[in-house]
Amino acid sequence: MKITSISKAAIALGINALVLGGLVAGPASADPAAGVYADLVGTGSDTTQDIMNGLSAALGENPDTGNLYLASYDAAPGDMVSADCNTADDKITPQEGGTTFVRPNGSSNGRDTLRAAIGQASSASIKSYACGLSGGSGVTLTAAVHKGVVQFARSSSGPAADATRTSGVLAYVPFAKDAMTVAVSPTTKIPALTFGTSSVNTSFGGVTGKVEPTLYALYTCKATQVIEPASGASFLANASYVEQAGDEATPLNVYIPQSGSGTRAFWIAKFGVTETNISGGAANASCLDDTIDGGTNDGVAVQEHSGLAVGSDDYAVTPHSIPTYVAQNNGVEGVTSRINGAVLHPIGGINPTSGSGTSKVMNPTYLTSSKTSMLGRLMYNIVPSRTLDDPSSIENAVFAGRTSLLCSETATISQYGYGLLTATTGSSSCGFTGLRAYDASSTTFTIDVVDASTPTANAVTYAAEGDTVVFRVKLLTTTGDGGGVVQLNDGAGNVFAEFDLEPAAITATNTTWQYFEVTLDENLPAGGYNVDAVFIPALPGAATATTANLIAFSMDQREIDGMTFELFNSTYKVGKKGKLGVEVEAAGIYPTGTVTVKNGNKVLGSATLAEYNPGGSGGNIAQRELANAIANLKKFTKSGRVTLTIEYSGDTTYLPSSTTQVITVKK
Repeated sequence: MKITSISKAAIALGINALVLGGLVAGPASADPAAGVYADLVGTGSDTTQDIMNGLSAALGENPDTGNLYLASYDAAPGDMVSADCNTADDKITPQEGGTTFVRPNGSSNGRDTLRAAIGQASSASIKSYACGLSGGSGVTLTAAVHKGVVQFARSSSGPAADATRTSGVLAYVPFAKDAMTVAVSPTTKIPALTFGTSSVNTSFGGVTGKVEPTLYALYTCKATQVIEPASGASFLANASYVEQAGDEATPLNVYIPQSGSGTRAFWIAKFGVTETNISGGAANASCLDDTIDGGTNDGVAVQEHSGLAVGSDDYAVTPHSIPTYVAQNNGVEGVTSRINGAVLHPIGGINPTSGSGTSKVMNPTYLTSSKTSMLGRLMYNIVPSRTLDDPSSIENAVFAGRTSLLCSETATISQYGYGLLTATTGSSSCGFTGLRAYDASSTTFTIDVVDASTPTANAVTYAAEGDTVVFRVKLLTTTGDGGGVVQLNDGAGNVFAEFDLEPAAITATNTTWQYFEVTLDENLPAGGYNVDAVFIPALPGAATATTANLIAFSMDQREIDGMTFELFNSTYKVGKKGKLGVEVEAAGIYPTGTVTVKNGNKVLGSATLAEYNPGGSGGNIAQRELANAIANLKKFTKSGRVTLTIEYSGDTTYLPSSTTQVITVKK
């Protein structure tokens, strides 16, 4: 443990300049190579795993740390041939000497892993691709064991409405535009589809049981079979249809991705279907399946953006991201094709792609047409709000705002088939940081003030300047027990001392006091007031905790350290006005009040002191120990050497003071 009093030394607030010019992006790969580590580690969505690998390669190495800026671990093995469920081969170890854990598969699993890693949730129930493939059980990751294992999560959907919070601890930061269609076999018998509406026509063309060919019909189970008549085109139907001579009726296989997939959540919501509808076998979702039905892959889980379920089944359909299909089809380096013979189906007559061969791109009309634009969606990275909002953090540099490192990689985003976010403001602008979710987990905090570092010490309720008092802490508990910092402030939020609490000290069963001595010195304002203590957990998903009015302090007014001057004019001239810059310096608390410039009893000018921080804006009181004023002086009437008297008025903390400065006035 250590105790730190905030000193007069300037504290650097910005990270070093991020120099990318000398970096050469290597090929994107499924996971970082063995022994290669990153400042920011992410898991989660299958939809964005390839593009995030590409962005990792494009950003390359952070020159300040020697690590990659970010490492993005795939939702499933790149070759889609999985190891056994929950074995060593089914796990990742993304940090040197760090914790090994099951590879999260999908947006929800990635998000929940992050929630546990930052102490927002006590645990996360995770199921890997391997376990989904084999039908095995998932595992539980706990905050206590897995704190800090990841710093962000990939997500193909925004937060659920019931999780959205204005001051949430997770920020959903958009960086690209995706669009969805359905994948089918190259010889599909499923007719051309429109998006449709909830009022599906099930007497299409006046034929009972013949169903309007829409996505709504498929994903609300209004259509359950494909009819191939003796002559003419195939059409959709349900059980009410009476087969005619020569008809061939084949049940539909309507697929959705694995549970926990952001694509699944996005897709079923488009048709008013809920997970309860699916698991409960409700009529409007009883036909939906997330395991392959029939063929050599019977019983295998449907992985998002894989054509495995439909590539050889003429009566099957599954949702598919257009950009991921483009990147797989074009053979973008580092992207493993999971197409498995599938093709993308037009919607409303709008082709999802344009171009041919291995030069396809997402059809821009698909994002703008009224027939298909509702299938567009934003792609997100989920980042802890506290680190994202810190302008000195790597998270801020990589993710936040339109000029962030990720948002600046427009060529890479386009290479992977995604649409660029062109809005300059608002929730659909690249790097927007205002979409927040999830409340912080609770924190308990017990602290008081005593006269000695012993269990028998007496409680202290009052102290004065120069006294040394002992703050003691126990019974401090946070989710994940990740340690943190206790800050002491003067009741107005000005921090004058802080001390660290290591993770081992933060436990629910800790009943041993920890003692920290603090001397009441010039870092405190003059006057009488109460001191507050704030505990800031190291894990950004845990709530801060405050204890107010710990002890009454009394500090006397004191002298300033001195005044210095800036002469704006090289010479002062008779009949001309001048100005004088005055800096008032004091320890710990910046001075307020006014300075007045006189020649004898004649007032030449005055000005109010303003906070002066040459090292940058913001910070704590140790960085605001100077105040300055620029006094505009009246015209000089005589030449010669003039002695100026500069008077500082003083304030509630500092005593008045005065000094002199000699200037020369010429004709």
